[in-house]
Amino acid sequence: MEKNQTDENSLIFLYDHVQVGNGFVKESPELVYEVSNSVPHLESLGFVIQKEPLEKASEFSTMGLYVIELSQIYRVCEYGIHRLISQKALNLAKSGKIRIVFWGATEGGNIIDGGLLKESERVIKSWKLPLKPFFIYGDLRVQEKAKKNELESLFFCPVDYWGPSYQHQMKEKWKEESVLKIEKPIHTLEKKKYDFLCYNANPKSHRLALIAELKRKGLDKNSLISLVGRSYAEQGFIDNLNAMAFFNSTHPEFKKISKNIEKYKKNIEYMYLDQNLDSIEEAHGDRRQQSNHYEQSFFSFVTESTLESEVLFPTEKVFKPLLNEHPFIVYGSPGLLGYLRSLGFETFPEFFDESYDEKLDQRDRLEIILESVTQFCNLPIEEKRNLLSSASEKLVHNSEHFKKIKFKDNYNIVIENLRGKI
Repeated sequence: MEKNQTDENSLIFLYDHVQVGNGFVKESPELVYEVSNSVPHLESLGFVIQKEPLEKASEFSTMGLYVIELSQIYRVCEYGIHRLISQKALNLAKSGKIRIVFWGATEGGNIIDGGLLKESERVIKSWKLPLKPFFIYGDLRVQEKAKKNELESLFFCPVDYWGPSYQHQMKEKWKEESVLKIEKPIHTLEKKKYDFLCYNANPKSHRLALIAELKRKGLDKNSLISLVGRSYAEQGFIDNLNAMAFFNSTHPEFKKISKNIEKYKKNIEYMYLDQNLDSIEEAHGDRRQQSNHYEQSFFSFVTESTLESEVLFPTEKVFKPLLNEHPFIVYGSPGLLGYLRSLGFETFPEFFDESYDEKLDQRDRLEIILESVTQFCNLPIEEKRNLLSSASEKLVHNSEHFKKIKFKDNYNIVIENLRGKI
């Protein structure tokens, strides 16, 4: 049978299931594409994806990729990613007719050092596949951890998912409405009445503890802070607060924080700005923003998705202030500022002590961050305005650079790998 010729620049994605929880169910390819984030994401970057059912795998001149989209990453890795491969797909992979791809680009936690992939590593290794399965993941340090832990059965490809995803989302918004008509900071100095803007949707433990500490220090009084809660019940708040093990320290300052967390548990409250629990669940409401929040505040206090020192997982949260011409400080993993600089963005050492970005210990990072924020908030209003005015060129540069940066360039090596050219 003659093979169907495919565009050499396209990728053939093969599906035979929709993932549900820790397993999968057989469904039509059309339904798979509806729930997919890999296909629309890559297409938004300009890559050509040809979507076909697994049954057609042998009909093409280009090798097809059997894509399994991962969600709830810790749970699914513990369950065993090898269990998500259908027997039909496994047989084709063993014969070298297709290549398996695990797509976890939207996630970025440390799934390697804790041994979550150990069983899947053992099973996949036993299959002796002619082509290693790809594992596309949002932790930019995943390759070095895989090498250190001697995970040899999977080919890890790190990608920045949320930078290009947020850029594409904003470009689509610009077509529909004037979402981001923000006046230049140099011309809105008189509008600045809040010290900082701090968005929090998912009540993760480090965010709850941070807000408790901001309240203790009185830094919440003149700021814009949200804590929406998402679909978490009150017990979820308490469980997350109890998870703050790294606050158990002999350091005097952290003894205060531990006591304050206990106090905060008794008075947990949602904090709404423009989004509430219902609206934030609609169409990624947490990725929206109000321009007046940026116009009325001096800087963004970004609370990233993880504090883990072993990972580097930038999300849309750290790109928001770049686009919106806002100085920023980031409560997240070490190395995030360095990563942004490597992309050509400017950071703000004149505002904050940015040595926190190099500290591996979470407590050290938090201590420097809180001290920097406190110092800025205690400045006279005219000094704050002067600082912002002096940073105007940086702010405009970051915004314009974000609009123009070609994230696709960072994906080219991944795509070349998927095409089998490397």
